[in-house]
Amino acid sequence: MRTNTCTAIRTSLFAFGGAMWLAVGAALAADWPQFHGPHRDNVSTETGLLKQWPDGGPKLLWTARGIGEGFSSVAIANGLIYTTGNIGNDTVITVLDLDGKPRWQAKNGPAFTRNCPGTRSTPTVDGGRLYHQNADGDVVCLDAKTGKPGKRSHSVPAKTTGCVT
Repeated sequence: MRTNTCTAIRTSLFAFGGAMWLAVGAALAADWPQFHGPHRDNVSTETGLLKQWPDGGPKLLWTARGIGEGFSSVAIANGLIYTTGNIGNDTVITVLDLDGKPRWQAKNGPAFTRNCPGTRSTPTVDGGRLYHQNADGDVVCLDAKTGKPGKRSHSVPAKTTGCVT
């Protein structure tokens, strides 16, 4: 039963992410650099959006493959789309351009494989840096354009307890 619940949640989040990506490609939306947007209130200031989708939904502009599995949504900043997923035994940050073409990938610790496997957090982009915390509490800071650790970038094992079960 738990597997069906995880699959349903993952499918719903993937559909949400897909809808967000479609909106980005179609409208070249303003930056959405973190979970719930620029002000963390989940409110978009975009105008001219559809009040109702056409029958069958909007036209699919592109599909991304090789981004892994998980529950991450997307962050959008400076013409790039950031998300995370389990790929093999690793948590992987994937960055795409607005046409869905891969720009870079970076690992951030092991894949979360316990209850409902998959990544759990959305990257945050601020000041040209990408920040991500994996499900085990490991934090990484990378150059948002290249994925390379910056002068002040580091990976800190920040193991937490009680946050992820």
